[in-house]
Amino acid sequence: MKKFYAILISLCVMLLSACAGGTGTNSNATFSSSSASESSIESAEANGQPSVSSATESLPEGNYKETGKGTMIISSSSGTSENGNVPIIFADKGDSEGLGISVRGFDGSKLSYVYADKILITKEQYGDTDTSIYLQDSAMSVGKHEIEVVQYDNNKTNGKVVTYKTAPYEIKQK
Repeated sequence: MKKFYAILISLCVMLLSACAGGTGTNSNATFSSSSASESSIESAEANGQPSVSSATESLPEGNYKETGKGTMIISSSSGTSENGNVPIIFADKGDSEGLGISVRGFDGSKLSYVYADKILITKEQYGDTDTSIYLQDSAMSVGKHEIEVVQYDNNKTNGKVVTYKTAPYEIKQK
């Protein structure tokens, strides 16, 4: 059953990547090292797409360890992070890419903060969810990267961490 979900997620990522056409204009959960403008946030929200705040937010400093119920697996067309594997994305400078994320058994009453290399890319309500996150800029630079999903007891970053899951991915030059 896990392999079925992994294949399903990979197919969804490929379809979403094909729909985006590699233009990098999809604002759905886009990672950007610069601040997002108010108008782009309002536009994304008007289109029913998740957005981040206008200021870049980082994962609060701390010594994080896997904790909480549930699992989180990321996937690309090369495979999944399941069993310690590292999905690989081949990209050129300036590319953007979708990365599948599969979450099972999370507390759906908590807000999930999704970080790429410790920079917030989206806040979503995850329980048992299959979706995609979109990466660009420094999250798409050649090298190893990390996706972290965190839930806080009060749904704010000043709260106690109740769920922390992490998975690596790697970007290689085309």
